[in-house]
Amino acid sequence: MSSKDAPRIIGRLPKTDASVRGWMRSSIGGLRRSMTSSALIGCIDVAPEVPAAPSILQGWVFSTGAPIVGVLLFVDGKIHLAESGIDRPDVARNYGESFGVRYSGFQVQADLRQYEGREITLRAAAITGDGRTEIFYETTTNCSIQPQLYFHPLSSDVTTDEHFLTVSGVALMEEFVSSVEISLDGAFVERARLNAFATPEWAWSTMPASEIAAFTTMVDIRGCEAGTTHSLTARALDLEGNSTEVAELEFSVSPSFGVANLETILSREGFLPNERNRQPDGPLRVLVIAHHLGIGGGQLYLQELIRKLVQLVDVELFVAAEIDGVLRNELEAIGATVIVTGLCPLSDPFSYETFLRSIALEVSEFEPEMILANTVGATFGTDLASELNIPSILAIHESFAFDEWFIAARGNFSVHPYVRERFREGLSSASAVVFESRATQLMYADVVAESQSELIPYGIDVEELLAYSSSADSNDLRKSLGIPESALVFLCIGTYEARKSQAMLSSAFAIASKGRSDAVLILVGARDDAYSMAVKRHIDDLDVDGRIRAIHVVRDLRPWYAIADVLVSASDIESMPRSMMEAMAFGLPILAADAPGVSEIVENGVTGWLVPTRDVGALVGGIATVLETTAEQRVVMGEAAQMNVKSNHDSSGYAESFAELLQKVRD
Repeated sequence: MSSKDAPRIIGRLPKTDASVRGWMRSSIGGLRRSMTSSALIGCIDVAPEVPAAPSILQGWVFSTGAPIVGVLLFVDGKIHLAESGIDRPDVARNYGESFGVRYSGFQVQADLRQYEGREITLRAAAITGDGRTEIFYETTTNCSIQPQLYFHPLSSDVTTDEHFLTVSGVALMEEFVSSVEISLDGAFVERARLNAFATPEWAWSTMPASEIAAFTTMVDIRGCEAGTTHSLTARALDLEGNSTEVAELEFSVSPSFGVANLETILSREGFLPNERNRQPDGPLRVLVIAHHLGIGGGQLYLQELIRKLVQLVDVELFVAAEIDGVLRNELEAIGATVIVTGLCPLSDPFSYETFLRSIALEVSEFEPEMILANTVGATFGTDLASELNIPSILAIHESFAFDEWFIAARGNFSVHPYVRERFREGLSSASAVVFESRATQLMYADVVAESQSELIPYGIDVEELLAYSSSADSNDLRKSLGIPESALVFLCIGTYEARKSQAMLSSAFAIASKGRSDAVLILVGARDDAYSMAVKRHIDDLDVDGRIRAIHVVRDLRPWYAIADVLVSASDIESMPRSMMEAMAFGLPILAADAPGVSEIVENGVTGWLVPTRDVGALVGGIATVLETTAEQRVVMGEAAQMNVKSNHDSSGYAESFAELLQKVRD
């Protein structure tokens, strides 16, 4: 680059602050006056080959004359203002410990994707206090596609309070990443969840799925003692089994912060009087604690249960929900009183106790005789019940271990040990803890006594779905929804979130269905959030000619079931998914990742197909199997699926079992 080109280059930076632009112009003017000097010593630290991706370009420079006030880096002629004054102890070891030498480092964030497959020239210039700008180093490097695998740094210290440690990172390969294997101290732990959240836009590259390339997992560190140091490693594999170099993350475990004797500070008095105005022959007054009233599996479970219970039991209902939603109107139509409490505080003991007292005050005139808490997040309800001296039932849907749930729900370091213990006490004090799947029940065997534990498999309104299915015209519905009559429709139902793995499913479908213009994937459940937007961007990037469709959350899913040929799920955390049972009622076979509880309703090779979780390659194979299956074979599997759900998962039988449990607990 000649000095006369510099002002034109700056003119291509319209977003640069005006004062910075003026300063840079004057600095470039200095470059015209002096292009060489022996007062500057420095270099650009760059390898002969770098990834064609957003990169951090680094170097160092110091002056034996006038002080350096700024550094410019020219990347193939494009100018970048560097961040300077970065600590470089390696330079100080070689050139002395003066301040200017020790803090001689600089760096620039530059997007190198545009230079893929090219050699580029890098020039570094220093701006000195006497108004001179001088190029002090020039080099070249080749930009090529290179795999990337790294952990994100931990945000805080690790203590023995944590039990589980959430780690994340980025995995990119020239072909689609099939899986990321995580090991602790050399021993394999599990595969990480892929495409877990959106990658910042500056980090996108030309490699597949770069816009949503983050992986994450929760590692059990309960066996890691205080004062010890441990190593996590990650290894990424593509669909052919090729692997990257291993990424490593070390962490040390600190002692527990400890739990003060808060019981002496937080007097658990002042709730409702212990003597209740009980009416054995009157309606049973039940306080229902819910985490959310929006659309979701756990929420619809509660709504369906209440709708059936009011037909079987003389009951009055008061619902206290942390988050409002569309199901509120339906519950009020059934006759329930509904209030919204806000989120239960988990990080502060005093706020937690105040929260429980506020609910007790709200329901004091209702005088509940029993509490029904729905989901692990509502366990504070059973803790409240123990203080009100009334029985309680807790319904658990989440297939997380107890300690793992806190991190999954609120992240690391946000749950005070006192509150964790109150939840643990809430589990042990519940009159009954209901599980919808055996897999989830086994996960809680260490914290829920056998005498408390009840297995009541989940149910749906099969009769209503069969009636709709028999009367619906699939071709008319397809026409109204813009789906070709001849399409082979894969349907995925579920709110978009990382554990549901819609992004990974999209990748697998694009790979497996290449060349099959009749294959269509419909993903119902998009929301207005970052993950949903990232999934949509990923779908656009896959370039499958509109064969993958993202549909927003809808209340009535029946038309979508009616036009589908197979239900598909890549979710890695389940218990007994409602969407699978509803699809089976419509006579659809199921292709699913074998998450906890799924094999209890889907029989591999009979009512559907099961593949390992968190494995793109396995999912590709499963989709390919479906594509090779004839329509007649799918019908046979769908009929078997329908028979299964009719026999074992009707909500009437589920509600009757639950009504018997209510009476048992009341007595």
